[in-house]
This record gives sequence, structure tokens and C-alpha cells, in this order.
Amino acid sequence: YVVITAKPEALRMSYRGFPYEISGLKGNVVVDLRQDRVTIDKIVGSHGEHTIVGEAFVDFAPHIADSAKPVRFKIGILSPDVVVDRELTAALSQESQNLVDDFNFKGRVRVQVSVHSNEQGAVEVTGDVDLHQASVRYKHFPYELSLAGGRLKILPRGALLFENITTGDAATPRLSFNGDMTTKEGQRTLGFKFDVEGLTFDDKLVDALPPFLQSFVVNLKLAGSYDGRISGNYAFDGANAERFSIIYMGENIRTR
Repeated sequence: YVVITAKPEALRMSYRGFPYEISGLKGNVVVDLRQDRVTIDKIVGSHGEHTIVGEAFVDFAPHIADSAKPVRFKIGILSPDVVVDRELTAALSQESQNLVDDFNFKGRVRVQVSVHSNEQGAVEVTGDVDLHQASVRYKHFPYELSLAGGRLKILPRGALLFENITTGDAATPRLSFNGDMTTKEGQRTLGFKFDVEGLTFDDKLVDALPPFLQSFVVNLKLAGSYDGRISGNYAFDGANAERFSIIYMGENIRTR
């Protein structure tokens, strides 16, 4: 049996399950024929100007012992500060790509991603995305928000968890968002909870509303600023977002 250790220089890597190219890789590669395993650790590379740290392993032993069992693998990627660009978005699942496009998400984030096999041998992508600075403008509600913090957790089976997504302390209005998104039989459901401070029905907000709500707000002549919580569920067809339903309620709504 043989153990081979190598220290590559300037490697390039892009896995088909997460096709985000990392170049200039340096680190340790160990091929252990005793355990039928390849390990890559202490890998450092870059994507453009962004530093990427990674590790990986491929375990052939279960498959060699029983051909019905899949090869096990895991690729871990960490970048402390990366721009969400087209190349990063293209490496996500189609559902996540659609979500980024629908919200016109732009900004800088800390990314920690795991691409790995599950017990059935299928590829899963999970991870955490921490916001440094970002903006969103949802296509069905084109009201741009600047975000200053929060976390998006990427879970198995296309599920997403939003934790304390917030605007800056000096922002008007101030907003905090928590929620989750799941997929079942082609339907995506977003459960949401918005805590809002200092919301005013100015022209920017009114212009972002659907026409029937614009008329409602204008006719009521709503003035002043509002605090409160809005929670509910937004369900839409994964193949046609124009088909949707929304249920929501306001809590502790008050004027200043």
C-alpha cells in the first residue's frame, strides 16, 4: 500500500456540482491507497481579487467494498469577503439563481459552503452567507433596500433560512427580516416576519405598490410614519412566479 503526498502550486479547481472556479491553489494533497481515500487540506486560492480557503476529501472505500454504495465526498469553501457576481450565482442551484435574480441581489458577503454527497449519493449544497453590505429590489415590489447585516442559511432540498436580515441603524425605514423558504411539488413558500420602524408612505413606496394598492393608499391619504410587524406566507409557482398567493397580517401597528 502506498501513501502519496503532494504540494501543488497554482492549481485550478471547479467542481461540476458547484462550478465556481478557484485558481492559484496551493496546499496539501494526500492519496492514501490503504484507505482508498484522497484528502485535500490547507488549500488557499483565489477567485479574482477574493481569497478562498478550502478543503476536500473523496472516500472510495464504501463503493469498493460494495458497488451499490456511492462514493463519499465533501468540498468545503470559505471566503471572508466576496462579491456576489454572475459567476458565483451561476454555481448555485437553479432555484437559488432565480431567487437572486428576482430580488436583484447585489453586494458583498462572507461565504462558507459545503458541497457534499448525501446517503443516497446525490450532491447537496449547504452553507452560510453572512451579509457585509448589500441591496435588494424585488421584481414584484421594486422598492430598493440597503442591507447592513444578517445571515442566509442554505439548507438541503433547496430550503433557505433568513436570520436577522437588517438595514443599517441610520436607515429609514429601519427593517429586520426573518423567514424561511421551502419547496414542495413545484411550489415555493416564503414564510416572513418583518419588524419595521419609521415607515412612511412616500412616493418611493407608493410607486412600488401594485396599482390597486396605490389607489387605496392615495385615497386614504396616509401620512406620518409607522412602526410594527408584518408577518405571513407568500406562495408561488416555482416555474411561473406570476402565479402566487399571499396571506399576511399586521401586529402592533402604531404611528409616531
